[in-house]
Amino acid sequence: MVLSMLLRPAAAARPTAVVWRRAASWPTSAALLGRRSRVQLAGGSWRRGVASKAGEEDQWALGKAAFKGLYPQIIADINDDVAATGMPPSACAWVERMVNYTLPGGKLNRGTMVHLMYNEILSARGDSLSGPTYEAYLERAHVAGWCIELVQGAFLVADDMMDASVTRRGGPCWYKLPEVQTIAINDAFLLLSFTFRLLLKYCKDIPEYTHLLNL
Repeated sequence: MVLSMLLRPAAAARPTAVVWRRAASWPTSAALLGRRSRVQLAGGSWRRGVASKAGEEDQWALGKAAFKGLYPQIIADINDDVAATGMPPSACAWVERMVNYTLPGGKLNRGTMVHLMYNEILSARGDSLSGPTYEAYLERAHVAGWCIELVQGAFLVADDMMDASVTRRGGPCWYKLPEVQTIAINDAFLLLSFTFRLLLKYCKDIPEYTHLLNL
């Protein structure tokens, strides 16, 4: 159901210049456009028992790189949404730092799988895996993937507090930072709320929108 929304055009991606702490080395979407043909893997033949293990690993790595490429746009969307509410600059800076601290750094398996399965569905239908239409639909796939990662990030922030965890993804848990502590409860709700804001921006014009909200 999530991927059915990808069968309609999406708004054009806008370039951003966002720098963040944990994900500074991630490539942008533009840098990956020249490598998309390798993501397609000879017409998108990513099927169990067909592609070699090395080929599957290459597809996964390239799919993850392409998925990460939308992250600056996701951050820009969140920043714009927070600023539009009239929050002071200090609050906007807090939100950006919090998202950059809690969202990147994991395996991103959930979001990467959305990218790969989008290609697989199109391949099974015999649809093209290149061109402007493909790129527009792929953007929605990546947005859906980042929404999943936002939900997971919210759960982890809350779970770390409930379990009194100390570290997460190689660093201190967000709530363990002296300036954060119990504010992390509010931040977990913020991460979850950004999922609904992104779905509203990119998916409100498709019939599946209400279904996505209920997933």
